[in-house]
Amino acid sequence: MNKDHPSYDILDKSIAKATRQKWLLELCEQLVTTYIFGESEVQTLVEQTQTLQDDTEHPFRCRAADCPATYVHHSRRVRHEIEMHGENLNSIVGQRDEVGYYYCKAACDNVFLTKTTRNRHKRSAHEGVAVDEIDDAQENPTPQDFMFNYHKAMFKN
Repeated sequence: MNKDHPSYDILDKSIAKATRQKWLLELCEQLVTTYIFGESEVQTLVEQTQTLQDDTEHPFRCRAADCPATYVHHSRRVRHEIEMHGENLNSIVGQRDEVGYYYCKAACDNVFLTKTTRNRHKRSAHEGVAVDEIDDAQENPTPQDFMFNYHKAMFKN
């Protein structure tokens, strides 16, 4: 089989224009879904977005057993769990936890919505601990492919 020929039959001009347009649209959607987005990647992003949306609409409940406490902010809930129950129930990947908050690496395990807030906390609460302003470069040494990210974002719109 020659690689220069498509693996599908192209419709000829005797078929109605609307039918050919619909066929071409379906083919394009299939190619974009398969090769640009990656179906599992899109589904994962949709699920993560829904989880984050649910978290912002509902109060954050304490994850310790038999504790009725609720908080408006995830960071307050984490602080409560650490101070009152002596445990950190977050799963941390890289610099952030599962909700996307930055965590303090200076052993207190508190979380912060922004990196700036975390760095301010490090300076005031953990004297003598270096504040890394370039954590991203240390944890992710591979530079981002901005051209790829740009084009991928354009396809999503």
